[in-house]
Amino acid sequence: WVFDHWILDGANGGSINPLVVTMDAARTLQAVFVVFVPPPPTQKTLTISASAGGTTNPITGAYSYDINSTVTVTATPSTGYQFARWEKDGILLSTNTSVDIMMDDTHTLSAYFEALPINYDLTIQASTGSGSVSLAVGTHSYLENSTTTVTATAASGWVFDHWILDGANGGSINP
Repeated sequence: WVFDHWILDGANGGSINPLVVTMDAARTLQAVFVVFVPPPPTQKTLTISASAGGTTNPITGAYSYDINSTVTVTATPSTGYQFARWEKDGILLSTNTSVDIMMDDTHTLSAYFEALPINYDLTIQASTGSGSVSLAVGTHSYLENSTTTVTATAASGWVFDHWILDGANGGSINP
């Protein structure tokens, strides 16, 4: 409730508060109160967050925008990461790096990044004429922490002795 106006002797006495009443006759004074109805909000809040591995523009934080305006937010992955997805209010929104958000309500927007897969090269060599290996001679690429099996097969009149791995004796286990 809020004070609205006075009724002084049956007439509108204005909204000045406090009211000074000159008592030169018998008076009737009534304070009129009305229900307070706040004006509708003119702005809504967008809270932006990001997982490790990247940044957003605007940067993470809470921002106020005019209601029903459109806000463009862009995600930029750091080196070694890729952008994965946007979630708005906890629900998958997009996998595009840039999104437009209609500020029809208060929203949370989260950018998620993931580490890029790391590949390592394995270069296979064999002594000419002495044997072969189960992977073709050349360079093969493998995801980090994956494994591969290589078998050495000696040519006629030869025997497998050992592997050379990164320039050092890699042992004689075959495969």
